[in-house]
Amino acid sequence: MTAPHIAPDMRPQGFYNAMASRYDRMVGFENRLATAREFVRELGRRTDTPRGSAAVDLGCGTGAYALALAGDGFSPAWGVDIAAEMLSKAREHAARLGIRATFVEGDLTALPALLPWAGTDLVLCLGNTLPHLIEPADLGRSLGQMHGLLRPGGAAVLQTLNYGRILARRERVVSIDRDGDWEFLRFYDFLDNGLLGFNLLTIEWRQGRAREPVTLTTTLLRPYRQQELEEAAAAHGFRIADRLGSLGFSPFDPAESDTLILLLRRISRDRPSGTAGPTARPMPARTRALRVRRSVVSG
Repeated sequence: MTAPHIAPDMRPQGFYNAMASRYDRMVGFENRLATAREFVRELGRRTDTPRGSAAVDLGCGTGAYALALAGDGFSPAWGVDIAAEMLSKAREHAARLGIRATFVEGDLTALPALLPWAGTDLVLCLGNTLPHLIEPADLGRSLGQMHGLLRPGGAAVLQTLNYGRILARRERVVSIDRDGDWEFLRFYDFLDNGLLGFNLLTIEWRQGRAREPVTLTTTLLRPYRQQELEEAAAAHGFRIADRLGSLGFSPFDPAESDTLILLLRRISRDRPSGTAGPTARPMPARTRALRVRRSVVSG
């Protein structure tokens, strides 16, 4: 096997657009959707969020959790992602399943330009989405905007990998997944500046041999620890209602849990930093110029 082809675009949108055609193979979309449906059903019960409430999944990828929200009666149900090719797959799933959902292309620091302000009951930001916000100021800006999206008393659910454990143990391998002839290895490089290089090595096997080209794609992450996330959430108008260690609602164990899930409640406060609601000063030119593409898909 020759050296892998290295895709040069380290920005998140390039990273995820490059993997979009095989992403559902890697994560097992049907199993992911089943997990999402169970999680959303139990989350609605725990947060006392009735059907008919508005909900959004930030960093929705190919749409499993946005579709689970819509399928469980949340309306409207939105999915937001920075990668157009991932959203294309999400729309295909919505059409195939006959589920009505709205998918929007954009990033997590421009939410006022993408979604209705102060009209949402539940915000999800799952998977490992938040570490793509490399600058802590952008994390704060995004959390402030999530606060602005929510109605008073609304809930937000944030998930990351358990970076406290990963950094303490220097765990390089995230996962090795196989679907038929395709194999996917996700792993980290620990960088001197405190960031992580997040790598995806994709191999197609034919008769026991790797078919060329073997592809390596890479992007950067900031490994936010529990304390950093909790302090940022509190600073932007949230209280922590629960800490979970899995999508099955097990308690969070800092030493052993693979993932950290924070269940947050919006508390009232004067405009949080990072928001830009309808009455705020005009958005900067970068935000105004953002190209927003919306698509409503129904069966």
